[in-house]
Amino acid sequence: MMDGILFHWISWIFCVIILFFMKKGKRRTYFSYWVLISIILVNQFITIDMYTISLSFIIIFLGSFLGLASLKKPFYHLIVSFIMMIGYAGVLLIEKNAPIWIFGPRYLTLAIMSFILVTTLTKGFYSKTMVTLVGLSSGEVLYNLIVSNYFSPKTFGELEFMDTLLLTLFLLFLLNQYQRVKHRLNTLINQGQIN
Repeated sequence: MMDGILFHWISWIFCVIILFFMKKGKRRTYFSYWVLISIILVNQFITIDMYTISLSFIIIFLGSFLGLASLKKPFYHLIVSFIMMIGYAGVLLIEKNAPIWIFGPRYLTLAIMSFILVTTLTKGFYSKTMVTLVGLSSGEVLYNLIVSNYFSPKTFGELEFMDTLLLTLFLLFLLNQYQRVKHRLNTLINQGQIN
């Protein structure tokens, strides 16, 4: 599969959802600019010393920490993000040493593992989103810093990472929509509107 396809498709889906279905407000404006700037800068890179960094990755990384700071329990969510960071970097390091261990496409395996981890440790869609963004972005940084000591340096925020990140967010979005529909149906059944 071509790297970046999932990133672009899911990013545009999120862009449409944010612009047309979210309530007007600061959060909608913030998210719409964040997604659009990430799409625009995904193929733009800067080089610092021996590291190449995607500008889109920098925007996602910094924006996710701002979003994490606005949560009710930032220390707890930071701990969960740390756990996710260690898990993401650990799985990539295991894959680097024993590639036969990973079943299926890398982006799908990592997305499902991240989805399971974040749904078991956090509540609320916004919290899950911010923890996922911080955890996976920090895991990407940690993995690339470790690997650069032994191999040639990789790019921070490659399209393969962006695919994994956006697929995880899309799975969280689908879970959130399922829970909302389930809650609405339960409310209608309890009110006696549906037999």
